[in-house]
Amino acid sequence: MGRFIESNTLAELYSILSEDRRSLSSSHSMTRFERQLMVNRVTAFVEFGDYLILTERRHYSAIERLFKALIDPLSIPRQTVYYKPEYPEDEVSGYEGLTAVDTVGLLIDMEHLGLQVDPSRLVAALTPELNEKKLLTNSELSVLMYRHYRGKQCFVLKADPSAGEGDISLTHHKDASGYQFAMTWRGKAAIRLEVRGPNYSEPKPQEFVICDYCKHRYLTNSSVDERIHHVEHEWTRQLYEPLPNSLFAQRLAVVPRGELVDPSSPLWMHEEVLQRARAFRREFGYDRVQWDGSATSPASEGWHGYLFAGDAEGTIAGACGFLPESSGPHKGQWALHWIWFAPKYRRRGLLLARWADFLERYGDFHIERPVSDAMQSFLRKHGTADQRAWLPSP
Repeated sequence: MGRFIESNTLAELYSILSEDRRSLSSSHSMTRFERQLMVNRVTAFVEFGDYLILTERRHYSAIERLFKALIDPLSIPRQTVYYKPEYPEDEVSGYEGLTAVDTVGLLIDMEHLGLQVDPSRLVAALTPELNEKKLLTNSELSVLMYRHYRGKQCFVLKADPSAGEGDISLTHHKDASGYQFAMTWRGKAAIRLEVRGPNYSEPKPQEFVICDYCKHRYLTNSSVDERIHHVEHEWTRQLYEPLPNSLFAQRLAVVPRGELVDPSSPLWMHEEVLQRARAFRREFGYDRVQWDGSATSPASEGWHGYLFAGDAEGTIAGACGFLPESSGPHKGQWALHWIWFAPKYRRRGLLLARWADFLERYGDFHIERPVSDAMQSFLRKHGTADQRAWLPSP
């Protein structure tokens, strides 16, 4: 919603809504105005006002002028509409108006407010072209979501809260279509109008929770968050409960040191290392993923990854990443920047079984800090003197 609506305008709107609805004949065919709107893609206020009184005639057809006072509070952008000049040097006159999609967006909001308007034919005409778009304006989104939210909204319009003098009071009204209206008054001044559609239901309570399994933080009773959580949960399950990988098993059978991932390795291996680098970042709260290889490109020059086979069937139990230090006291020395195992494969000797090979391949490599408690415990037992030198006292 935009800025406040005038208190007297809010009161007049309530007078319209409190009056009995009028019976109208339904039509599936577009009116002349609607057809013209789809051709011109703009309308002037005068034409739009004439269109509104075809269906909303309550309170002496006050909607013809009242709609202008709703435009800004409903955050509908105004336009200046011009007739195209016959020649460039001709003078042109502009008229206040709206684009076609904003006209329909305004009609949808007016229907949510309980006014007797029918945007459905225009919505049907605009929807196919909007379905092809990825980025939407507020009005375009209203058009696309119209059928889902029709009659289910809770709409609020507010006047300046300092308007009026006296005690606060409430008046209520429910019309024949099931719309419920609640007006708040200060003395005789209208200050807040709440409109609930006939199919409105109170939203379920929401709170942020953290999944015990995947550790993803999400908002309950949110369809978007539920989908994101489902993706994160499934991603975690695939890493925590890995299945045999036939490609990895085949590579291990024919390639010496087949667990190594370097520039010559297939891209699927770079992707497998990446996913475990992401898991390492999430579990230990680091600010970046320390592996930039993926299914589309190998890791940057210098990186060596390593996939740990959990069994002869090629189940990937974990991964790690080595990179030579580019600065500091260990410049030029290989460093183990990160290592991650699926929880079920931890403390099963998989790292110890490769440790001597790592020392042969990378020398007395540096261990990038900070280091987890489990890794500190491992280094105390199996690390070199230099690797243990900086460890805190147990």
